[in-house]
Amino acid sequence: MTYRDPRSWVWAEALELLRGAEKLQRRFFQFGAAGAPGWEPPVDLYETADGLTLCVALPGVAADELEVSLEAGTIVVRGDDKVLEQVIKQLEKLVDVIDVQDFPEARNPSYKLRIDFGPVGTKTSSAAVQRWYRKEDLLGRSIVAVTNFAPRQIGPFMSEVLCLGAVQSDGRVVLLRPDVEGELGARIA
Repeated sequence: MTYRDPRSWVWAEALELLRGAEKLQRRFFQFGAAGAPGWEPPVDLYETADGLTLCVALPGVAADELEVSLEAGTIVVRGDDKVLEQVIKQLEKLVDVIDVQDFPEARNPSYKLRIDFGPVGTKTSSAAVQRWYRKEDLLGRSIVAVTNFAPRQIGPFMSEVLCLGAVQSDGRVVLLRPDVEGELGARIA
């Protein structure tokens, strides 16, 4: 039997647990279909001697914006995340794609994009849109990108911004773009 340093296997197990938690989070924190809940937040239910306490985490929703009701025996909590909506609007930018490269290492058919943000400079993004767009369709195209997310390592590539697209009912992604040319790096309102 070979000796294994306990520190290495403990870290390996911890990382595996984190990967599993991230998968669960991606699975359960998705926008729902039409008529379904928009998002299912974490909920805790505590039983005390005095009764039950329901705790619902709704980040970005002001307490005075919450609506709580009882519908067919189900407690329903509703609220609009106006804070997140405002932050995203401030950080969406009009940009141009200046370079498109194949990204064969990605799990889904993707491109590596270099994007011009005007006065801010250039940034990179991975876009899983290869099924629906050719390189020449993207090169020089004006699109909308979000700049406030932390850079994400996708295989050997660092994606610095998120390109916005509308996911169609058939799974196709349609990249958002302005109907007229505008200043690069301009905030989307």
